[in-house]
Order: sequence, then C-alpha cells, then structure tokens
Amino acid sequence: MKRVIAIVNKWWECDAALVPVFDLDSRAKDLLPWPSPGDLHHPHQRTNPTSERAPDLKIVPRVTLHLNSLVAEIWCISDILEHLPDRATYQSSSWQKVQRLPAIIAAGDTPDCVIAVGTAAMSDPALNFNGSVVVGTQVFLFDPYAGKQNPDSPWGDESFGKVLLSTIDSKLFAFMTLKLQSFQLKFLATGRTGDHQRTLICEPRGIALCDVNVTDNTLYATVDPQAVAACKKVTSDPIVSVETTHGVIRAVAGSSFLFVSGISNRFGRFVDEVGPAGYSQTFPAAHNAGLVLCGVISSLNEYWSNAPPRHSTQPFTSP
Repeated sequence: MKRVIAIVNKWWECDAALVPVFDLDSRAKDLLPWPSPGDLHHPHQRTNPTSERAPDLKIVPRVTLHLNSLVAEIWCISDILEHLPDRATYQSSSWQKVQRLPAIIAAGDTPDCVIAVGTAAMSDPALNFNGSVVVGTQVFLFDPYAGKQNPDSPWGDESFGKVLLSTIDSKLFAFMTLKLQSFQLKFLATGRTGDHQRTLICEPRGIALCDVNVTDNTLYATVDPQAVAACKKVTSDPIVSVETTHGVIRAVAGSSFLFVSGISNRFGRFVDEVGPAGYSQTFPAAHNAGLVLCGVISSLNEYWSNAPPRHSTQPFTSP
C-alpha cells in the first residue's frame, strides 16, 4: 500500500480545498471514498495563541482516505504551526515551516508521492488565468534576502537557486493529465477580476517558483520579478506557478513530488486583487485546486492499481 501526502499551505486554502472532497456534486461520486470518522479531523477550529508555546507533538492530517492501492493524507501547514501566534511573521515564515514539516513526513512510512497544494500567481503579467489550476513537478527556490537574512525567516538551504527535479514517472503524469481534463468544467470563477481563460494546465516540466523567507506580502510585487529573472537564467522550462511554499515542501519532502496551484491573482497584482477582498479570490482558486487534487489522488490510485510502476531514481523526463 502506497502512502500519498498532500500538504496544503494556509488554513484558509485548506478549508476551501477540502470542499470538493466532501461535496459529491463537485466531482464524480465514486472518485474518492468517504473517510471513516477516525480519519476525519475537519473542520478544524484554530487556537490562535497570543504568545508562542511549545509545539503540539500529536499531529494529525485533516483527512485520511483509504483507496485500493494507496492511503492519501491531506495535511495543513497552518495546523502544525498553531503553537505560534497568527501573525505573518510566524505563519508565512519559511523557517518556521521547515522546522515542523519533517513531522508530517515522519508520521508514517516514506511517502511514495508528496503533493504541495496552495494558491499562486502565474509568471506572465500580460495574462489573466485567475481561477485556473496548474499541475507541475519541478520547483525553483529564490531567496531575496541572500546575504542579508530576514530575522523572521532566517532559513538557508543549498537548494536555493537551483531547479529541483521530480522522480515522478512520466507515464504516470501523462495518464493523470488525461484523467484530469474534464475537471475544469467545475472550476469556480474568482470574484474581483475576469477570468475568461480559466482552465487546467498540466505541464510535466512546469516549475513552481518559490519566494522563500518572504513574510510581508506587500513585497511580492518587487520580489516576484527578481525570482523570475533568476530562474530564467538557470532553465528554459516553463514557470507556471509563483508563490512561497511549494518549494519549501519539496526541499523537506524529497523528489517524488507534484504541485497543484490554484491561480488567485495576476502576476504582480496580489495586493490589489487579493488584498481588498481575499475571500472572493482565494476561495475559488483554492477550491479549484482541491478539486484537481481529488482527481490527482484518484489517478494515482488507478495507475498504481493497474500497472504499479517502480519509482525511477532518475530526474523527470517528458514522455
């Protein structure tokens, strides 16, 4: 039995992403099994302490799903950071996330696949793909504080400035891509901006560009272009997602990796598109990512059930 871990970044992303797991009108009714009561820890009431306390050593996923060939766990990073006050200096800190993410990996056998889930932008400011979802395999970590260090997130790692590849089987990715094509028909529209290009993009060499150690979202408009420029110096593979956490998860979890990004805002437009009315932008984007996550888990189960492959030890290559 294989172990699949899906890790959603913020609590508000997780709450929205889990709607399709339980709403049988959003997807095929037989796509995923209903969890047993002991496997369900959702919804989750946040504690929001006023000061830092000792981390909880007993952590559980929001949902565990038992399928034919895999057990899928859906976790939320916010849940394992609840010993910290609900402030951006803590909850958006890459360093704080890196301290706690290994506990998720260590909560069971070595995972056969880790899926990072969250909201993001795309990398072209001329395009509006709000409400779309992108699925890819690679990450690039960019630290704008290199040589200076953000005291609220002083994480350093040898993976910075490199493209981190995935060992997910290319045939599996192609199989999954075919299975997911109809899911875009159920995508919700974001509220503040037109999203006429709302679609699903599965890019086998797609890169999630990760701005690490950024704890102030007003800096995205400055930092994101720097990250894009740095990534393009290293690779010509397409940048399909720009956010802060997919790469952090990949750095901790290892190379058997996928990411699912719900596009909540245009490149460089986080403050004016998400800032004034975040719920109407982020809920649909995270919901749509959660819907695709349901399809990814089901596709992994079907693929491994019919033709269980060995994971390659070589970097991902397109079919």
